[in-house]
Amino acid sequence: MKKNNAFTLIELLVVIAIISILVALLMPTLRSAMVQSQKIQCGAGMAKLAMAYNQYATEHDGSIPSGDNGADGWVKAGNTPEAVTDGALYPYVEEMAPYKCTNPAYDYYISTRSAPG
Repeated sequence: MKKNNAFTLIELLVVIAIISILVALLMPTLRSAMVQSQKIQCGAGMAKLAMAYNQYATEHDGSIPSGDNGADGWVKAGNTPEAVTDGALYPYVEEMAPYKCTNPAYDYYISTRSAPG
């Protein structure tokens, strides 16, 4: 008598169903981990900007750059990378990441919006 070693269609569908249930159970956990990592990145970016403010104030006799996006603003007017690189704080930060937060709870970018307070 010949023995059949293949899986039946029902067995394959059961395995696929079990795998899809496990993936569905893991998705909320993975989403919350991603949101948490975004919060950490935003906090690190805000800390870098705070250190840049401190360094700027140390080198400029305690004054800090204005927040009005003018000639001496922490960023220049506009929502562009050039607005950041021409700003007063960029020489102390030297990267764009602290100016961009990807977490919707802390939605801010460069100079047109600010972090919710």
